[in-house]
Amino acid sequence: MILLDKPEGTTLTTSAADNTITQDDTVTFTCHVTAAKPQVSRYRFYFNDTTLVKDSNGNQYTINSVQRSQHYGMYKCIPSNVVGDGPEATVILNVNGK
Repeated sequence: MILLDKPEGTTLTTSAADNTITQDDTVTFTCHVTAAKPQVSRYRFYFNDTTLVKDSNGNQYTINSVQRSQHYGMYKCIPSNVVGDGPEATVILNVNGK
């Protein structure tokens, strides 16, 4: 018997040191899971809890030319497989002026 399990151990990281980036730079968010059977088939990235910014089978989301007024805030990742959604992970992106 094969045990199926939704994703576990979700973490969300950024390419920015201490999750702080300078305006006009590029940042990449990466969603990791420690386990999922079967593997994760879908990653959803949200901005400030409501706006779905990416829905794909890739675990990364990149913003080019970050703007403080548009991109500062909380980002969330929710991994899913055929069993269901895994736990969400969040990170706050800070944006410094030039």
